Amino acid sequence: MLKVNEHNWFKDLVYNGDEPLQKDSIVLELKGEILTQPTRTSIQIDSDKHIEDSLGCFINHNCNPSCRIQDNKVMNNRILNKGDSITFDYNLNEDNMSNPFICHCCGELISGKMKKNLAVIILAAGKGTRMKSNLPKVLHRVNGSPMINRVISTAKKLNPDKIIVVVSEQNYLRIKSAIEYNKVEYVIQKDVLGTASAVLSAKSKYENMNILVLLGDVPLISYRTLNRVISTKADSVILGFNDSNVLNKFGRLILDKDRVIRIVEYNEANQEEKNISQVNSGMLYLGSKFTHLLEQINNDNTKGEYYLTDIVEIMNKKSHTVKYIEASKDECMGVNTQQDLQEIQKLHKRYIN
Repeated sequence: MLKVNEHNWFKDLVYNGDEPLQKDSIVLELKGEILTQPTRTSIQIDSDKHIEDSLGCFINHNCNPSCRIQDNKVMNNRILNKGDSITFDYNLNEDNMSNPFICHCCGELISGKMKKNLAVIILAAGKGTRMKSNLPKVLHRVNGSPMINRVISTAKKLNPDKIIVVVSEQNYLRIKSAIEYNKVEYVIQKDVLGTASAVLSAKSKYENMNILVLLGDVPLISYRTLNRVISTKADSVILGFNDSNVLNKFGRLILDKDRVIRIVEYNEANQEEKNISQVNSGMLYLGSKFTHLLEQINNDNTKGEYYLTDIVEIMNKKSHTVKYIEASKDECMGVNTQQDLQEIQKLHKRYIN
C-alpha cells in the first residue's frame, strides 16, 4: 500500500512499497491511498460505485490536488521498485491508447501521445516598427522571457506534430538564437506581402496537415482556448473576441450565429461594419483538406496584400464550415507598441498556462 500525501500526484510522488510492484498489477487510489493487488478483475470501491477493469499506464499529469483522476484506477504497465517516481493517467488503456481524453478539471489532454496531424504555424516575420526598437518585436520580454517562447510553450501543450516559425531574412538568426525549444522548424518569408503569404511560405512543411496559425506577438493566448479550437469538428475555425471600441483596427466578423460568413478588414469596412463588436484575433485553424484553398487568395484590396482572412469567404462559397470561437480580449491582445508591452506585463499572471 502506498500512502499519498494531500493527493499531490505530481509533487515528489514515489512508490514506497518494500516489494516491487509488478507489471499489470492494479493501482487504485482511494481517499489518499493507493491499493495494489495482482489481479485484472474489477474492484468494488463502495456500495454505489463500481469501476470497470482497464489497463492503464503512468504518465505525467499536472493538475490540482482534487483532480478527479484520484477517483479512478489504472494498471501499472512497468515494474516499480521502491523510490521510483510515479504519476498516472486514469483513462489510458490498451483499447484507447491512441484516443484523446480531456481532464475534467483542467481541460488538458492527458491520454496518450496521440498524433494529431497538426502543424502549429507561428508568424514572426513582422518588423515591429512601432516598438521603436532594434530588437525584433517577438523577442521583447514578457515576465523575463522573449514573448515568442511563451507562444511556443503554449503550442507545445497541444502536442502538435510540428511547430513552424515564420521569420524574415533580417530577424531569422536573432529569433532562432533566442528560441529555447530546439524542435522548432523555421521558414523564411522572403516576400512580406501579408498574412496569407506568410502561411503559404511554409506550405512544404504543412502539406496534408491541419494547421493552427498563431501570432508570435500575442503571448497570452491560453492552452484552454487553443484546445477548444483544435477540438472542434468544423472545417475551419476563426478565433475572435469582443471589443466594443469602434475605433479599434481589428477586422470585423460577419456572423450567422456561430458561423463566420466573412471577415472585413478595418481598412475595407464601411461604418456599419466598423460598429460590429465581434473582431478577428488573427489566429485560425484550417483542416488539412482545405489548406490548398489558401492559394486562391488574391491581393485585390487597398493595401495590395494577401489577407489570410479571405479564406473565410472562399470556404463559404464552397459550402465549407467556418466556426467562430470567442476568446477573451486580454488573451488576444497583441504587442505593437511599448505601451502594449507594459499592459501585457500587467496581465500575464492571469494567463499562466
